[in-house]
Amino acid sequence: MTEPNIDILTNPVSWVFLLFVVALAAVPLWTGGRMLRGTVRHWTLAPKIPFQIPDRNTWPFILVSFGLAISIAILSIPFEIAGWEHGRQFIWNGPFWIPWVGVALGVFYWPLALTPRWYKRWVNHEDYPDVSPWRPEEVRAVLTRPADKKRDRMIRDMGWCGIDVKAAWSEAGLPGEPPEEWWAKATRQGDQKYADMGITEDMDAFQRADIIRSCAPPEGQSRQESRPLDPPRLTDGLGTKASARRLAETEAAAETGPREQLGRRRPGLRRPAESPGSRSAPDPGGRWPIGCAP
Repeated sequence: MTEPNIDILTNPVSWVFLLFVVALAAVPLWTGGRMLRGTVRHWTLAPKIPFQIPDRNTWPFILVSFGLAISIAILSIPFEIAGWEHGRQFIWNGPFWIPWVGVALGVFYWPLALTPRWYKRWVNHEDYPDVSPWRPEEVRAVLTRPADKKRDRMIRDMGWCGIDVKAAWSEAGLPGEPPEEWWAKATRQGDQKYADMGITEDMDAFQRADIIRSCAPPEGQSRQESRPLDPPRLTDGLGTKASARRLAETEAAAETGPREQLGRRRPGLRRPAESPGSRSAPDPGGRWPIGCAP
């Protein structure tokens, strides 16, 4: 054994590096494990990664193997702190290289026997690969389970895998609409807004622009000006009489218009009293300054 490296625990840079390595191991393990568990299956229909020889997409297996390799490398840090050089070399020369065999298998050939059960059923289907990885009984089981984020995530994944989610939702007798992604919701709302304006798909950009321009507010009138004037709150801290007076002024301004209000002083405002000696005196020629004549 060598001398312990206690400085690693007191160096902030070491802790930042440790957090980075932990995240580097946790993200592939979490992502790949979630895909292999079957909650997310649209990756099976995605194009395979570059330099991959098998026809099947196997990059989740590569992610899990890579995350395991980084996790094993993290185990060498306690030996590094304790100064146990033999233990550190054992980690790096032995167990660290075992998960890389899985990475190589994912690139060249991943045995079907090492895949999840749902993945084997999908590959062994007679219509593979032109069939969805979600079986009909699995779709019904997911739709009938209690509503939670996991169920909504699997339902959205079914849509990406070619399942008619709306038809399956109506067949199950579920109320409302099936969950959808925020961009799908925004696209649907935008299409509905264009349909209300009378915009169709066969129109070109200039025709659509003319319709949108005709539906816009009049020129010189902003969106805020077109909204009704909200009355002030009676709990604004000015008291009941002051709040009532402000409400009356607001209603009067809305009826008379802004032009008639120009030059009109608000009721209740008085000129402050002048102290003795505050008035300006005339100049030697007997002329008073402007606005200061008696």
